[in-house]
Amino acid sequence: MSMTKAINRKVCCVISDGSKLLENADYVRQKLNEEIAAAIDDEFAYFISGFDDEAALLFAEIVIDLRRNSHKLFLEAAIPYSNWTNREDNKGLLSQSNGRKAVCRKGSPNSLMLRSRYMAQESERVIAVYCNDPKPEMVAALRFAHVYDRELRVIQY
Repeated sequence: MSMTKAINRKVCCVISDGSKLLENADYVRQKLNEEIAAAIDDEFAYFISGFDDEAALLFAEIVIDLRRNSHKLFLEAAIPYSNWTNREDNKGLLSQSNGRKAVCRKGSPNSLMLRSRYMAQESERVIAVYCNDPKPEMVAALRFAHVYDRELRVIQY
């Protein structure tokens, strides 16, 4: 049984396409703040982030900040494979997650795709963050959300 099902909470995740936000960072931060606030208003308390790109890190940062005032919030780090945690680019946020889920034992060409499927499968609400020309991995993630009949929120920049 997965962590999310065992805890029996409404789950919301962010799936992003890995693009650099550049001048869009403030816009994406504002939209993520709005989406996370709406999720909390809708009684979501369990959040999943991949911790692997700017949008996912912003999402994690916002949840961590909100968790300081509400201990009922839970942040899971969905990592593609076990030794992925050795990365230095997650701004120390990974250690502030409440739990970690390694989707694969070791890295493979489809680790990120499997992680996106896991996050869509576990969540009732998927927040998709991508640029105007989504990468193939994002298109696949959007399909997963559709196949699993998840509520989809889009932040396009």
